[in-house]
Amino acid sequence: MIDFSPIHGNAYANDPDGTNRVFVVKYTSRTHIKSSGNASRASRYLFSTVCKGDYAMTDHTPTQEQSQNIPYGYCRCGCGQKTEVAKRTRPEYGQVKGRPSPYLRGHAKRGTKVNTAPWTERFWHFVAVGAPDACWHWQGALAKSGYGQLRVGDSAAYAHRLSYELHNGPIQPDMYVCHTCDTRTCVNPAHLFIGTHQDNVADMVAKKRHTFGSANPGAKLSEDDVLAIRLLFDGQSSLESIAHQFGISRQTVKDITRRRTWRHLP
Repeated sequence: MIDFSPIHGNAYANDPDGTNRVFVVKYTSRTHIKSSGNASRASRYLFSTVCKGDYAMTDHTPTQEQSQNIPYGYCRCGCGQKTEVAKRTRPEYGQVKGRPSPYLRGHAKRGTKVNTAPWTERFWHFVAVGAPDACWHWQGALAKSGYGQLRVGDSAAYAHRLSYELHNGPIQPDMYVCHTCDTRTCVNPAHLFIGTHQDNVADMVAKKRHTFGSANPGAKLSEDDVLAIRLLFDGQSSLESIAHQFGISRQTVKDITRRRTWRHLP
């Protein structure tokens, strides 16, 4: 068992194998290590990594009472599964190279208290309910996409889908829940409607929320360039000459003149 003590000046701790004592001398800007014997490389690395503050990290070694209940090499969350041998020393996870890890991946926080109430009850804790025609903004966690999310079982679900399901019933997996207000954090059921992927895209295009024209990051032409290309083509310029002038392909010029692309311009 490793004993990490508060470090004020000099402190020492037992080597993991119990045969050596490693002294840790803390100065203003760095930590030095010296040993009374041939301390293991793992313990030297361990101390040099964690002894950087007023207190070193807390040891993950179980107490005597816990050791009697949980056999060595088994996950300390109490699941009864064996852990893998650590491939390298990682003090932040209590791992020492060549020894069993204290926890399986994802099991370290199993002792954390979790709200087990049904999601239909927890949902309203994160909703700022307003007027019937106003946006009801989600006050809980947000996904990277900007939509609200809530834990349902072992996974996270979008808050606006849960709101629609709560008020209108189950949703088919291939169906989308779209916003009439275009506000991703809104969960007001009056602002939500069901549709397919094509319906969602059509709604986005109709509201001009997609990137088009020169606003598209991949656009090589501006609106003025496109209008000039169409004028040149109407003036009997060849596709090849126009393509060479603007540094684009012949097919791109053809699509512009036939209005297959840049259709928002006259």
